[in-house]
Amino acid sequence: MRLALLFRQIANGRVKVSFRSMGGVDVADLAHPFGGGGHQKAAGASFEGSIADVQERVLAAAREYLRAHSD
Repeated sequence: MRLALLFRQIANGRVKVSFRSMGGVDVADLAHPFGGGGHQKAAGASFEGSIADVQERVLAAAREYLRAHSD
């Protein structure tokens, strides 16, 4: 499984996260709890807050997702 996350600071203190996948990671499923969407191999979400805070939240969720789906 491969997962890539791109964090970009956008206007008004928001952070855009792009989720990309190769293999069995459904990034739409990962982005959905954050109000994001897309499809299995490419999804996105935007967040309020600092880039450091958003990275912490999304990376924690990604680690948990990968642990839960690593079978």
